[in-house]
Amino acid sequence: MIAMTNLSNQLRAAAYLASRDAYVKGAFVLPILAMVMLALMVLLSGGYAWVAFDTSLTGCLSVGTVFGTSFAMLGLVSHDRESHGMRASVATECGRAGYVVSRVALSGVLAASLALWSVACSLLALALPGTIVVGTSPGVLALLVLTSFLVGWAYALICISLIGQAHSMGANFFAALFVTGGVIRYAVETVCSIFWTVVLRAALPEVVSNFIALMSMNDITSVIPEVLTPRLALLPLLYLVVASALLYVRTARRSL
Repeated sequence: MIAMTNLSNQLRAAAYLASRDAYVKGAFVLPILAMVMLALMVLLSGGYAWVAFDTSLTGCLSVGTVFGTSFAMLGLVSHDRESHGMRASVATECGRAGYVVSRVALSGVLAASLALWSVACSLLALALPGTIVVGTSPGVLALLVLTSFLVGWAYALICISLIGQAHSMGANFFAALFVTGGVIRYAVETVCSIFWTVVLRAALPEVVSNFIALMSMNDITSVIPEVLTPRLALLPLLYLVVASALLYVRTARRSL
Protein backbone atom coordinates (compact mmCIF):
# COMPACT_ATOMS: atom_id res chain seq x y z
CA MET A 1 0.00 0.00 0.00
CA ILE A 2 2.82 2.41 0.88
CA ALA A 3 4.64 1.57 -2.34
CA MET A 4 1.54 2.21 -4.45
CA THR A 5 0.86 5.51 -2.67
CA ASN A 6 4.44 6.62 -3.16
CA LEU A 7 4.31 5.69 -6.85
CA SER A 8 1.09 7.62 -7.39
CA ASN A 9 2.62 10.64 -5.67
CA GLN A 10 5.70 10.36 -7.87
CA LEU A 11 3.56 10.17 -11.00
CA ARG A 12 1.49 13.19 -9.98
CA ALA A 13 4.63 15.17 -9.15
CA ALA A 14 6.19 14.28 -12.51
CA ALA A 15 3.04 15.30 -14.39
CA TYR A 16 2.83 18.58 -12.45
CA LEU A 17 6.47 19.40 -13.20
CA ALA A 18 6.12 18.56 -16.89
CA SER A 19 3.00 20.69 -17.29
CA ARG A 20 4.87 23.79 -16.18
CA ASP A 21 8.42 23.19 -17.39
CA ALA A 22 9.94 25.44 -20.07
CA TYR A 23 11.85 22.53 -21.63
CA VAL A 24 8.63 20.66 -22.35
CA LYS A 25 7.05 23.74 -23.89
CA GLY A 26 10.17 24.24 -26.00
CA ALA A 27 10.03 20.65 -27.22
CA PHE A 28 6.53 21.25 -28.61
CA VAL A 29 7.79 24.33 -30.45
CA LEU A 30 10.50 22.37 -32.29
CA PRO A 31 8.22 20.70 -34.91
CA ILE A 32 6.69 24.09 -35.67
CA LEU A 33 10.15 25.57 -36.23
CA ALA A 34 11.03 22.66 -38.51
CA MET A 35 7.96 23.32 -40.64
CA VAL A 36 8.65 27.07 -40.73
CA MET A 37 12.15 26.40 -42.04
CA LEU A 38 10.76 24.00 -44.64
CA ALA A 39 8.17 26.54 -45.74
CA LEU A 40 10.81 29.28 -46.06
CA MET A 41 13.00 27.00 -48.16
CA VAL A 42 10.12 26.21 -50.52
CA LEU A 43 8.81 29.76 -50.80
CA LEU A 44 12.23 31.36 -51.25
CA SER A 45 13.15 28.90 -54.00
CA GLY A 46 10.78 30.63 -56.40
CA GLY A 47 8.95 27.44 -57.29
CA TYR A 48 12.02 25.31 -57.95
CA ALA A 49 11.89 23.32 -54.70
CA TRP A 50 9.46 20.51 -54.06
CA VAL A 51 8.81 18.49 -50.95
CA ALA A 52 7.68 14.90 -50.47
CA PHE A 53 5.21 14.49 -47.63
CA ASP A 54 7.16 11.47 -46.36
CA THR A 55 10.21 13.69 -46.01
CA SER A 56 8.39 16.36 -44.04
CA LEU A 57 6.84 13.74 -41.76
CA THR A 58 10.19 12.07 -41.10
CA GLY A 59 11.81 15.43 -40.41
CA CYS A 60 9.13 16.47 -37.94
CA LEU A 61 9.30 13.14 -36.14
CA SER A 62 13.09 13.29 -35.88
CA VAL A 63 13.10 16.84 -34.54
CA GLY A 64 10.01 16.72 -32.38
CA THR A 65 9.73 13.15 -31.15
CA VAL A 66 13.31 11.89 -31.03
CA PHE A 67 15.28 15.04 -30.19
CA GLY A 68 12.43 16.87 -28.46
CA THR A 69 11.68 14.11 -25.95
CA SER A 70 15.34 13.82 -24.98
CA PHE A 71 15.69 17.59 -24.65
CA ALA A 72 12.57 17.88 -22.51
CA MET A 73 13.53 15.04 -20.17
CA LEU A 74 17.07 16.36 -19.75
CA GLY A 75 15.61 19.67 -18.68
CA LEU A 76 13.19 18.05 -16.24
CA VAL A 77 15.93 15.96 -14.62
CA SER A 78 18.20 19.02 -14.42
CA HIS A 79 15.48 20.84 -12.53
CA ASP A 80 15.09 17.76 -10.31
CA ARG A 81 18.73 17.96 -9.36
CA GLU A 82 18.76 21.74 -8.93
CA SER A 83 15.90 21.56 -6.44
CA HIS A 84 17.20 18.35 -4.82
CA GLY A 85 13.89 16.79 -5.77
CA MET A 86 15.45 13.52 -6.86
CA ARG A 87 17.24 13.00 -3.55
CA ALA A 88 14.04 13.74 -1.64
CA SER A 89 12.09 11.34 -3.85
CA VAL A 90 14.42 8.37 -3.45
CA ALA A 91 14.76 8.87 0.32
CA THR A 92 11.27 7.52 0.97
CA GLU A 93 10.32 3.84 1.08
CA CYS A 94 10.41 2.38 -2.44
CA GLY A 95 11.24 5.91 -3.53
CA ARG A 96 13.96 4.94 -5.98
CA ALA A 97 11.71 2.52 -7.86
CA GLY A 98 8.89 5.07 -7.86
CA TYR A 99 11.18 7.77 -9.19
CA VAL A 100 12.45 5.57 -12.02
CA VAL A 101 8.97 4.30 -12.95
CA SER A 102 7.57 7.84 -12.94
CA ARG A 103 10.35 9.09 -15.21
CA VAL A 104 10.02 6.12 -17.56
CA ALA A 105 6.27 6.72 -17.75
CA LEU A 106 6.71 10.47 -18.22
CA SER A 107 9.20 9.88 -21.03
CA GLY A 108 6.71 7.61 -22.76
CA VAL A 109 3.85 10.08 -22.41
CA LEU A 110 6.01 12.91 -23.75
CA ALA A 111 7.25 10.79 -26.65
CA ALA A 112 3.68 9.81 -27.59
CA SER A 113 2.41 13.39 -27.28
CA LEU A 114 5.27 14.79 -29.32
CA ALA A 115 4.79 12.07 -31.96
CA LEU A 116 1.14 13.02 -32.42
CA TRP A 117 1.99 16.72 -32.39
CA SER A 118 4.75 16.18 -34.97
CA VAL A 119 2.31 14.36 -37.24
CA ALA A 120 -0.14 17.27 -36.94
CA CYS A 121 2.60 19.79 -37.76
CA SER A 122 3.79 17.75 -40.75
CA LEU A 123 0.31 18.05 -42.30
CA LEU A 124 1.05 21.73 -42.84
CA ALA A 125 3.41 20.66 -45.62
CA LEU A 126 0.37 19.70 -47.71
CA ALA A 127 -0.47 23.41 -47.99
CA LEU A 128 2.93 24.27 -49.49
CA PRO A 129 3.26 24.66 -53.26
CA GLY A 130 5.13 21.76 -54.79
CA THR A 131 4.37 19.24 -52.08
CA ILE A 132 3.89 15.73 -53.47
CA VAL A 133 2.48 12.57 -51.91
CA VAL A 134 4.39 9.61 -53.26
CA GLY A 135 1.73 7.05 -52.42
CA THR A 136 3.15 5.54 -49.25
CA SER A 137 0.45 3.48 -47.56
CA PRO A 138 -1.08 4.79 -44.33
CA GLY A 139 0.01 1.59 -42.60
CA VAL A 140 3.66 2.23 -43.39
CA LEU A 141 3.39 5.84 -42.25
CA ALA A 142 1.79 4.66 -39.01
CA LEU A 143 4.68 2.24 -38.55
CA LEU A 144 7.09 5.13 -39.03
CA VAL A 145 5.29 7.11 -36.32
CA LEU A 146 5.35 4.12 -33.96
CA THR A 147 9.05 3.58 -34.56
CA SER A 148 9.86 7.23 -33.92
CA PHE A 149 7.83 7.12 -30.71
CA LEU A 150 9.78 4.11 -29.42
CA VAL A 151 13.11 5.59 -30.50
CA GLY A 152 12.33 8.93 -28.84
CA TRP A 153 11.28 7.17 -25.64
CA ALA A 154 14.44 5.06 -25.53
CA TYR A 155 16.75 7.97 -26.34
CA ALA A 156 15.18 10.09 -23.60
CA LEU A 157 15.86 7.40 -21.00
CA ILE A 158 19.42 7.02 -22.24
CA CYS A 159 19.96 10.79 -21.95
CA ILE A 160 18.65 11.09 -18.39
CA SER A 161 20.60 7.99 -17.39
CA LEU A 162 23.82 9.69 -18.42
CA ILE A 163 23.25 13.05 -16.74
CA GLY A 164 25.25 13.39 -13.52
CA GLN A 165 24.39 16.89 -12.44
CA ALA A 166 22.23 19.86 -13.39
CA HIS A 167 23.22 21.60 -16.62
CA SER A 168 22.28 24.76 -18.44
CA MET A 169 19.76 24.78 -21.28
CA GLY A 170 22.56 25.06 -23.84
CA ALA A 171 24.41 22.09 -22.37
CA ASN A 172 21.24 20.01 -22.33
CA PHE A 173 20.52 20.98 -25.94
CA PHE A 174 23.91 19.80 -27.17
CA ALA A 175 23.79 16.69 -24.96
CA ALA A 176 20.47 15.67 -26.51
CA LEU A 177 21.79 16.49 -29.98
CA PHE A 178 24.94 14.45 -29.33
CA VAL A 179 23.08 11.33 -28.17
CA THR A 180 20.28 11.45 -30.75
CA GLY A 181 22.76 12.24 -33.52
CA GLY A 182 23.94 8.63 -33.74
CA VAL A 183 26.54 8.32 -30.98
CA ILE A 184 25.14 4.89 -30.05
CA ARG A 185 25.95 3.47 -33.44
CA TYR A 186 29.42 5.00 -33.49
CA ALA A 187 30.18 3.70 -29.99
CA VAL A 188 29.02 0.16 -30.80
CA GLU A 189 30.79 0.22 -34.14
CA THR A 190 34.05 1.37 -32.54
CA VAL A 191 33.95 -1.29 -29.83
CA CYS A 192 33.15 -4.06 -32.34
CA SER A 193 35.83 -2.86 -34.73
CA ILE A 194 38.48 -2.83 -32.01
CA PHE A 195 37.40 -6.28 -30.82
CA TRP A 196 37.63 -7.82 -34.28
CA THR A 197 40.80 -6.08 -35.48
CA VAL A 198 42.82 -5.98 -32.26
CA VAL A 199 41.65 -9.02 -30.26
CA LEU A 200 40.75 -11.39 -33.08
CA ARG A 201 43.12 -9.77 -35.60
CA ALA A 202 40.58 -10.18 -38.40
CA ALA A 203 38.52 -7.96 -40.66
CA LEU A 204 35.11 -6.87 -39.45
CA PRO A 205 32.65 -9.32 -41.04
CA GLU A 206 29.97 -7.82 -43.24
CA VAL A 207 27.26 -9.53 -41.20
CA VAL A 208 28.48 -7.73 -38.05
CA SER A 209 28.63 -4.42 -39.88
CA ASN A 210 25.07 -4.88 -41.16
CA PHE A 211 23.88 -5.81 -37.67
CA ILE A 212 25.37 -2.61 -36.22
CA ALA A 213 23.66 -0.53 -38.89
CA LEU A 214 20.37 -2.32 -38.27
CA MET A 215 20.53 -1.72 -34.52
CA SER A 216 21.25 1.99 -34.93
CA MET A 217 18.19 3.92 -33.82
CA ASN A 218 19.50 6.93 -35.70
CA ASP A 219 19.27 4.99 -38.96
CA ILE A 220 15.79 3.71 -38.13
CA THR A 221 14.39 7.22 -37.74
CA SER A 222 15.85 8.41 -41.05
CA VAL A 223 15.07 5.30 -43.07
CA ILE A 224 12.82 5.46 -46.12
CA PRO A 225 9.32 4.53 -44.90
CA GLU A 226 8.88 1.83 -47.56
CA VAL A 227 11.67 -0.34 -46.11
CA LEU A 228 10.28 -0.33 -42.58
CA THR A 229 9.13 -3.67 -41.24
CA PRO A 230 7.44 -4.53 -37.93
CA ARG A 231 10.60 -6.33 -36.81
CA LEU A 232 12.75 -3.28 -37.54
CA ALA A 233 10.25 -1.01 -35.81
CA LEU A 234 10.36 -3.07 -32.61
CA LEU A 235 14.15 -3.06 -32.31
CA PRO A 236 14.13 0.11 -30.16
CA LEU A 237 12.31 -1.92 -27.48
CA LEU A 238 15.68 -3.51 -26.70
CA TYR A 239 17.18 -0.08 -26.09
CA LEU A 240 14.14 0.88 -24.02
CA VAL A 241 14.61 -2.05 -21.64
CA VAL A 242 18.36 -1.50 -21.33
CA ALA A 243 17.95 2.25 -20.79
CA SER A 244 15.36 1.68 -18.04
CA ALA A 245 17.71 -0.69 -16.23
CA LEU A 246 20.57 1.78 -16.62
CA LEU A 247 18.43 4.57 -15.18
CA TYR A 248 17.60 2.43 -12.15
CA VAL A 249 21.28 1.64 -11.52
CA ARG A 250 22.37 5.25 -11.98
CA THR A 251 19.62 6.51 -9.68
CA ALA A 252 20.75 4.06 -6.99
CA ARG A 253 24.29 5.41 -7.16
CA ARG A 254 23.24 9.07 -7.08
CA SER A 255 21.01 8.52 -4.06
CA LEU A 256 23.81 7.15 -1.88
